[in-house]
Amino acid sequence: MRFAVMHVGGAVADLRAAMAEHERFGVGPWTVTAPRDFVTYDHAAGRVVRQRLALAFGRLPGGGAIELVGAGDDPHRGPQWRLLRSGAALSHVAYWCPDVPAAIAELVAGGAAIETLPAPDAAPRTLDERIAAARTGYLLMPSGLRVELVDTALWGAPLRGLCGAGIEAVLDPPGHLST
Repeated sequence: MRFAVMHVGGAVADLRAAMAEHERFGVGPWTVTAPRDFVTYDHAAGRVVRQRLALAFGRLPGGGAIELVGAGDDPHRGPQWRLLRSGAALSHVAYWCPDVPAAIAELVAGGAAIETLPAPDAAPRTLDERIAAARTGYLLMPSGLRVELVDTALWGAPLRGLCGAGIEAVLDPPGHLST
């Protein structure tokens, strides 16, 4: 399977302050979402969690993008707060992927562990059902690297709906990927 880098990202406690820090290094333009609810299956906790998060995507000097995830104000819910408690740092590399369920299966077979998958509703689902429906997902690789897989079909209108109208000026398109 082939992949293309989408962005590097990390959870931050103060989104605006983190953006200002990165602007000192020439990061910009930015597109920022209003805080919104993300419903996620948290595999480590074994349950569906609702997180109120804001996202900021900035164009890196020289190309590529950074995602800053404002982890909201409830420190008792969700994987973003676990990341903050472990220390502020870039937490993941996101890859465009043409077939997220197949990539998850391939990476898990190679030793990766699923961290989170989308949970668009709170209905009970088996792990296999969640994987089959996944268009995004976070996995922890055996080396400790956290990766996010993002379906290439989300480029365009779906991504604008999630991340704001300016997102296409910040991110590189997925390009042509083949399995």
